[in-house]
Amino acid sequence: GIVHIIYKVSSRSLDVPADMTGAEEEQALQDAKLAVAGLVAIFKHKLLHLPTSHVDLVFQLLMSHMKKQYEMGYASHVAVLLRMIVFDCLLSLRANSHLRLGLQENAEIVSFSNFIYCDGRDLLQNAESLCMDGEILPRVPTGHSTLHFADVMHLVEIGLEQEKHYSVLDAILRQLSSLLHHRILILSTDCDLNNLSRLLCELAKSSRRCSLKGMPITAADISMQIYPVLTALVPYCGKLTKSSQLLLVQSLENGLVAGKQSCRACVVALSLSILEMQSIIVQRVESLVHRLTLVSPSPSLAAPVLELLSNLVQISCLYANFNPEHYKSVFAMILAYVDPAQFSLYIVTLAHHVLALWFIRCRLPRKHFVTFILNKLRQIANHLQNAVKAITLQQEQNQAHQHAYESLSSPASVGHLTAHHQQQQQHQQQQQ
Repeated sequence: GIVHIIYKVSSRSLDVPADMTGAEEEQALQDAKLAVAGLVAIFKHKLLHLPTSHVDLVFQLLMSHMKKQYEMGYASHVAVLLRMIVFDCLLSLRANSHLRLGLQENAEIVSFSNFIYCDGRDLLQNAESLCMDGEILPRVPTGHSTLHFADVMHLVEIGLEQEKHYSVLDAILRQLSSLLHHRILILSTDCDLNNLSRLLCELAKSSRRCSLKGMPITAADISMQIYPVLTALVPYCGKLTKSSQLLLVQSLENGLVAGKQSCRACVVALSLSILEMQSIIVQRVESLVHRLTLVSPSPSLAAPVLELLSNLVQISCLYANFNPEHYKSVFAMILAYVDPAQFSLYIVTLAHHVLALWFIRCRLPRKHFVTFILNKLRQIANHLQNAVKAITLQQEQNQAHQHAYESLSSPASVGHLTAHHQQQQQHQQQQQ
């Protein structure tokens, strides 16, 4: 009844003449804007209340509206705003350990429904594989509804492939990064993570991301939002094919030199990849080491880089084909973090520990690297000595200046200067 009427209003064309101003466009499409906003409000309310048929109906209507938007290629300001509203609603869905669906209201609070469950057929067939705190996931009770979240993920894939507006794509990536950390909801669907991974990797290297409409002049490249999503995909490597895993690792390597904002996340993801995707890393380890050498040492990257190298040295098959240059690159990276003038005691200690591990487990004659390591350590020691001398000299100069100031400020000095000044004044008066 009423829901269908609202949907008919929301289904009207969202095209507007190119010469129409923002205010005129807002007025012309006000009814469609209110209709879609109303469907979203109904969905959020009915998700927690009976009857469940309303949720199913509104969900299908929202999905139809979004698919029509991309089919028709609507690009008006109101159409862009409506896509953002719907994506914000659908990507805020979460599931608890009982597979009940809910909406994440903010960073911590999630309200779960007692009547709507996510379509976790794969999980429910093998519920013991995802028990939490010893509690086996229950089957969906008879008479309760399920929501096919795989449809939402398919809509996300359409958005990643076809979206041409910066604001919408940025909203999708931000929400998707948070969603992928919610493993129950993702694993309960039969969505194709291989396709999602492929689209993200293509977007990371595609020129389309730099020519999006509505991109603010001060906004960073949209790729800065892509790499956090790619890092969130690493724990799902078991659901990815070998080719998808290889493409994912290559994209993370590119993220090492894409900017400071993405570098740390990519280092952490590659450190996990060393443990989870060894068959892929063994093909890319030389390229990985080369990319790491291009990363400038900084306090924020010190721990992740050293932990990555610590993980790598534990798996000898990964660096079995290293030549002397590869080892020198690794030693140089580690030695960059042993300077106590730039890094904390923890980082310096960790760097010495990782350096010792690589030196002990080196498969080539170690004598070739002794001179290289000692020279680097001597350079750091000389730099510290020069720094200490400069600080000592500065302190001595400060003490000398302070002593001179105190001498001039003493009563005897003040009296002497006053008498001298009076004598000069008398001498000038006599000359006059």
